[in-house]
Amino acid sequence: METAAGQFVTITLNVPQAGVYDVKVAVKKYTTRGIVQLSIQGSNVGPAEDQYSASEAWQELDLGSVTLACRQPAVQIHDYRQKTLRAADSRRLMTILS
Repeated sequence: METAAGQFVTITLNVPQAGVYDVKVAVKKYTTRGIVQLSIQGSNVGPAEDQYSASEAWQELDLGSVTLACRQPAVQIHDYRQKTLRAADSRRLMTILS
């Protein structure tokens, strides 16, 4: 599944307990990537990120802390300028650390 501009992918996370978590995202920048925005529980987390790169490059982004109200929060990755955002790739992007 791929998205187009204005669409999003929703992922449900499983965390040990509700509370404050540090959100880090590993992204693969590439020629087929666009601008995306991460949101958790309906609120944007960090800035919109341009994932375009002339060559393949991995980058870890520290998006700061977020308070999760439940153990299975909904995470959305919004596609602002479509290149390619597949659901399978999106699942590999997320790392949330307590």
